[in-house]
Amino acid sequence: MKILVMCDSFKGTMTSNEVNEIIKESIQPYFIHHDVHTFAISDGGEGTLDAFVSATNAKLVSIAINNPYLEPIGATYARIEDVAMIELASAAGVNLIPKRLNPLETTTFGVGQLINHAIEEGAKHIMLGLGGSATNDAGYGLASAMGVRFYDKEDNLFIPVGKSLKDIVRIDLSKIRSKVKDVTFTVVSDVKNPLYGENGAAYVYAKQKGADDAMIKELDDGLKHFANLVNNLTNKDVQMIEGTGSAGGVGAIMAALFDAKIIRGIDFFLDLVGFKEYLEDTDFIITGEGTLDKQTLNGKVVYGISKLAEQNNIDVVAVVGQLKDEDVIANLPLSEIIVVHREILPLDRIKRHAESDLRIAMQSWAFNKTAKIN
Repeated sequence: MKILVMCDSFKGTMTSNEVNEIIKESIQPYFIHHDVHTFAISDGGEGTLDAFVSATNAKLVSIAINNPYLEPIGATYARIEDVAMIELASAAGVNLIPKRLNPLETTTFGVGQLINHAIEEGAKHIMLGLGGSATNDAGYGLASAMGVRFYDKEDNLFIPVGKSLKDIVRIDLSKIRSKVKDVTFTVVSDVKNPLYGENGAAYVYAKQKGADDAMIKELDDGLKHFANLVNNLTNKDVQMIEGTGSAGGVGAIMAALFDAKIIRGIDFFLDLVGFKEYLEDTDFIITGEGTLDKQTLNGKVVYGISKLAEQNNIDVVAVVGQLKDEDVIANLPLSEIIVVHREILPLDRIKRHAESDLRIAMQSWAFNKTAKIN
């Protein structure tokens, strides 16, 4: 019999591989008659690069780019044959500026620099994992880095950020068309939200990026302005495309200007690791993520794995760092749920003992589980 361990990263504390290995080490002594298999997994958010490299043995490429405030940093993407996997969070993530979050001022420019480099090095298929962004610039910074030009009413060229989305009156694509004409783009996303409105990028996600209510409205108005501009330019109604609200609107610009296909991250990674091939003789699956809340139901790892496992009559145990919304559990086909931290704690406190807390929780669960069986 087999146990599959396939958890997402616990954002800000442990990678997918680290979480999986701790769980395997913790439970294997109690399940001596089971083979425990681990799989790095992601839903397109933070941890996408690690999961992709683990599944494909892709090579890492590191270059100098700019962070969300255009400060110089180093960032890495993965390359295998003519495919490049880029994780937005490595260039425009909240993890880069945790104490300076302000989506009115931040840019995805560095993400475009990573894409540029990959294309210049011969990549023909760019995969972009969205999630964990510190931005709400509709991907205009990304596009600027790649050669798209944005002009205000005085015909001044500028790089838009969240607060200046409304100032764009003209978009020039002439410098970008030849560069990307032979390149395919795929967006790997962990959300289904539309671009703007009460379920859109600003109203659902901008608060966690540092926005207050007034800023959220300003950002949402800017995203509406963006939608009108690209609709007139490309004849594509980005508001009607599922997932265009991901990463502060990056999904929208990728679909509108780069003809990107938006796919569910969890589905992509389950296919990549050959999930269905391992289901035979599987006793149960352990999956998890750092926080279980309403966003989980948008297609994150726990949701995606539990739904597919249900179709194959396999029990799923979820282990989560924190449970922020107990109502979510009713919408997940889980046999059990393990909550490492019953009290909602700040991330800096969780980080100090994240590994040991997870190990203790899993050892306790495994002991009690096998005691009942025996």
